[in-house]
Amino acid sequence: MKDTLLLLIMEVTALDFEENTISGNFSFVASRSKKDPDTGEIIFNENGAPVIESVEIDCGYFNEVTIEPKEESGQPFYFTEFYAEVDGEEFLENSVIAGATVIGINEYEVINIEAITISGQVLRIDTPLELEEGTFAFESISDGTKLTAVYNDNSGSEALTASPGSIAITEFDKVLGLIDASFWFTGIDPFGNDPTIVEVTNGLLRLSFEFPSSSNYLSAEVDGIVYESNSVSLPQTTNLGVDVVAITTTAPDLSKIDLIVPINIEVGSYNMSPNLITGNEKVGLYSPEEDVVTSLRSSSGTLTIIRNNILTSEIEGIFEFLVTDVFEQNPLEYNITNGTFLIQLY
Repeated sequence: MKDTLLLLIMEVTALDFEENTISGNFSFVASRSKKDPDTGEIIFNENGAPVIESVEIDCGYFNEVTIEPKEESGQPFYFTEFYAEVDGEEFLENSVIAGATVIGINEYEVINIEAITISGQVLRIDTPLELEEGTFAFESISDGTKLTAVYNDNSGSEALTASPGSIAITEFDKVLGLIDASFWFTGIDPFGNDPTIVEVTNGLLRLSFEFPSSSNYLSAEVDGIVYESNSVSLPQTTNLGVDVVAITTTAPDLSKIDLIVPINIEVGSYNMSPNLITGNEKVGLYSPEEDVVTSLRSSSGTLTIIRNNILTSEIEGIFEFLVTDVFEQNPLEYNITNGTFLIQLY
């Protein structure tokens, strides 16, 4: 089973839609789970996460590489570029997802951007769709509709929100679904319960995002209470060479259920996992309120794919899973049952 992880930082220096070429620079960290030399088994740290060993590759470049346009391939071209430093150390994200979410009865559309490390730290930026190019200050408290940034170290402490901080948006294409920006912020607990302060600096992102579609749906029960999503978005990315889709949903009360599955998943039943390690895992996440609790993940459960039609790009399935804090910092757990979904990727 492949266990190599590529964490890519890429700067696009030229993108020619007439000639369908792309040029740029890149560096990446190639990582893998450390194994015991005698037994060959993966080594875990005291928090239950795999110990990661890595090597950095710098000064890479590519020039006028041909890309296949959407009109010919039937699929859009996706960007997934993200970089930030937390207290001077690089934030080594394992996955980045971006998707538009409709919030509340007034239907505020917000682009939710989440970068998550393999051990559960999260950087999140919420960007209202109404913004244009320009520089904007983050707000420290949000009802889900405001421009804000959040850092959570997944240690059981409070989420730290931007105060102060700002984002400079250089491109915000709502037709192609593309955002290009730089950002920074000082993260503090806005309610003053946690004295921790973090400095997030040198933030850069260039990401594709998806708009919610009324043809996509997901429903389930959470501890026996019906969960009906009023927003479904389908951000896609590549993890360890595996193309995955994050079925990202929000209910009217701002609770969230997300499923992360490989795009080319075959019909059948699969055990669910708490994290993406090899790229082929099937992961469920649940947040009981608008603040993302990234450590509440599928500690057990089953995902069954009923169909994956490559001609219509439709994936249909059912699921059930138990979410717990896989790092044992939060005693909460929720039982997700009677889950069903139907999505169309393109």
